[in-house]
Amino acid sequence: NTTWEMTETPYYLLDTVTVNVGSKLTIKPDVIVKMYRTSVIVQGTLRVLGTASNPVYFTSHRDDTLGGDSNGDGSATSPVRGDWTKIEFQDSSSDANSLIDHAELLYGGYFDSAVKFSSASPTVQNTTIKESLHYALRADLTSFPSLSHLIVVGNGINALAVDGGSITANTTWEMTETPYFLLDTVTVNVGSKLTIKP
Repeated sequence: NTTWEMTETPYYLLDTVTVNVGSKLTIKPDVIVKMYRTSVIVQGTLRVLGTASNPVYFTSHRDDTLGGDSNGDGSATSPVRGDWTKIEFQDSSSDANSLIDHAELLYGGYFDSAVKFSSASPTVQNTTIKESLHYALRADLTSFPSLSHLIVVGNGINALAVDGGSITANTTWEMTETPYFLLDTVTVNVGSKLTIKP
């Protein structure tokens, strides 16, 4: 179990970080995480514990507005969409314990979404996702994340992008604050039921 709590200096990820099964990464308020073409892969538990006054930031290595000039090039570069890849919750991750609360995710989505759910259903709340190259959020048909009080603006797709495929078990779509955005045809298989709430 690991805690990132340093606030005076940003964390700068040189490569993808994987939280293994049975392990937990906790990120405390006011922490800044900078990345370039890298990801955080969650196979265990991720706890992003920002507050309203001190959120956790995930941003580009070129973002000098947060934590200063981390890449050491002065004003020569500015952050752009897709500077980092994603936070991905995988099938083995802990749905009950994984949480992103009061975070700002800026300039992600290289090749994908800023947050991806792969057979995973964690909670993301009170969070801003901006300037992602492709999708703000993406899920497969076996993921049912709890999403509430999100600000999703300025991304390639400002929604929960849902992969196409077949629904093979009774499924309910009930998220109302963020739209579902179907990336391909969804088939409700024989013997299965899709319920869509008001």
